[in-house]
Amino acid sequence: MSYIPAVLVLLAFIAALRFGARASKARPSDFEAIEAFARARALRVISIEQRYNPWPYWLTGHLVLSNLARIFVVTADSIEGRRELHVAFDIWRNSPAIQLLQETAAAP
Repeated sequence: MSYIPAVLVLLAFIAALRFGARASKARPSDFEAIEAFARARALRVISIEQRYNPWPYWLTGHLVLSNLARIFVVTADSIEGRRELHVAFDIWRNSPAIQLLQETAAAP
């Protein structure tokens, strides 16, 4: 019995996982773009946290978001109070610009 096809499938699976992890890794330019986005909306960034699960966004209607998108939750202060922004950078979209997925009032 030959194990070559099973080994090749396993290697392809491992390569796909490594590519996905590398593609969804945060980049310094992401943080700069988030800061600029927040400044344009008159917000002061408190924290930026990366999320790796696109399912909640898919279930709320953002079906064009790929599974390789870099998703961030940004907590920021504004005049109206603390805000929570869910933003994404998707490598499969035509424009590499930041996408606002959700904006809510955050608990203090």
